[in-house]
Amino acid sequence: MEAYLEPKLQSFIRYFDFPGAGPAVVFLAGLGLASTAVYPRIAVEAGLSGRRIIMVDLFGCGYSDRPAHFSYSLADHAATLSRLLDHIGVGQYVLVGHSMGVAVAFELASGRPD
Repeated sequence: MEAYLEPKLQSFIRYFDFPGAGPAVVFLAGLGLASTAVYPRIAVEAGLSGRRIIMVDLFGCGYSDRPAHFSYSLADHAATLSRLLDHIGVGQYVLVGHSMGVAVAFELASGRPD
C-alpha cells in the first residue's frame, strides 16, 4: 500500500498502484469502504489483465486518514483525487465507482473531461 501526503491537510490518502499498460483503471469504493479491500477480486479479472490498476481509499474511507479540517464534499474529494492522480503520473484513466465513489467519479470527470 502506498500513501500520498495531501500538502494542505498534512494527511495521507492510501492506495494501491499496480503497473500495467493502457489507460489506468481507477477504483473508488462507497462511503466508508476501502477500495483496497473491495476491488481486488474484480481487478484480477481477465478483461483487466495487463492494465494499470489503481485502488484509492478516499479521505475518511478505508485506510486513508480522516482529517478534521477536510470538508468531505464531493468537490473536495474529486480535487484531492485529481491531485493524487497527477502526483503519481496517471495520464488517461477510466473511473470505476460504487455508491459514493460514483458521485466522486462524476465530479472528477466533469472537471476533467479529458
